[in-house]
Amino acid sequence: MSVSSSARISGFPAHSVIWSILVGCGFTIATTIIYFAWASQPLQRVKIAEVVSKTDANGVFVDSKPVKAGTEVATGQQILTLENARVGLQQAEMVLVRLGNQSSVTLERDCLQLGEGQIVVSDTQGCMGAAIVRGQDAVYVLERLGTLGEVKVLSGRVEVSVPSNPAVQSISLAANQKVILSLTGDEIGPVRLMLPAEVDSILQGELFQGFQLALANQTTIAGLPPSAIAPNPTPTASVKPTPAPTQPQVAQQPPVKATPKPSVSNPPRPVAITTQESSHPVYSDYRAGDSYTKSGDSGRTIYNRAYRRRRMQEPSYEQYAYRRKVRSPYSASNYRRRPSYSPPSYSSSEYAAPAMDLPPVHEAPQVEVPPPTELPPATLPDAGPLPPPVMVEPPLEAPSLKSGEPFSRHQ
Repeated sequence: MSVSSSARISGFPAHSVIWSILVGCGFTIATTIIYFAWASQPLQRVKIAEVVSKTDANGVFVDSKPVKAGTEVATGQQILTLENARVGLQQAEMVLVRLGNQSSVTLERDCLQLGEGQIVVSDTQGCMGAAIVRGQDAVYVLERLGTLGEVKVLSGRVEVSVPSNPAVQSISLAANQKVILSLTGDEIGPVRLMLPAEVDSILQGELFQGFQLALANQTTIAGLPPSAIAPNPTPTASVKPTPAPTQPQVAQQPPVKATPKPSVSNPPRPVAITTQESSHPVYSDYRAGDSYTKSGDSGRTIYNRAYRRRRMQEPSYEQYAYRRKVRSPYSASNYRRRPSYSPPSYSSSEYAAPAMDLPPVHEAPQVEVPPPTELPPATLPDAGPLPPPVMVEPPLEAPSLKSGEPFSRHQ
């Protein structure tokens, strides 16, 4: 009676009030379930797909425990790499995250929180402090710089926001753009453009070189070298090569020894010495009448020396032999010497230079110097001439006393 009376007093029937309460509770429960499902969907479990290490020592740790490739990481665990190791994280058969040297990340419900170092992210959410970076079909780099963080976009488009601070406006970044933000989420710096050299240093750096498994959406990065685009390895069936058809072997005939033929050497051809006069001028110091006799057969031939010298200037294969037989005109011998040269004298010819009339040279007059005069001896004024010098006589010697004689004063 009380329920019906209260329902009548409020003006609503009882069944409608109960129905509204049930609908409100169901909506709250459904919203909570959807939120937790959405928050835990981006990253629930990841697997360490690849470890790139410079040495054989293990350099990857999960919650301070060394792990190897193939280890699964759950939400809330931390992945750490040392200075000699890098690692790639895989989810749903795709590599989504790569960690560089001396880097650490924590797997959270809604993002991958960067603790130290740098990572490259593709198709998932990354976090740095209070800032969240969302990107779809995008590849970007997160780097920790002390109390600051930097976001660098390589391809696609990402959005940077701070949900805990509504006063900070979210910004959007395109490819080849970067921004610096505070980890507390108080400020997001201006958007700047990356230089081509900075992009090349990232693509040639530790986040892309040396990995065997391809990063998701890495083919959309402009300027990525082919060596960094490593496709996922697929098992290939081994195919045995078909053997080539063999041909029947033909019996080989024994080799026939060829008889060597005697080599006929060409006999030396006689060289005909022509007597044609040469057109070259003849420079000779020999007289035309000088001659010598060429001894040999009974027919003696006489050549003058001028003709012999002219013939030697013509090209011939015996030119060197003739040159050795001929005496050099400049050799030191008593037979012929080099003529001495003396300059011509034009003093007695008509080509002598005329004498020049020069003015007479006047000598300087000599000054006569008078001979020195002897000065008289100096005298004092009003005193007359000086007295002669005083002669000092030596003292007289005392007479010597003989022994035994008395001294006498008058002696």
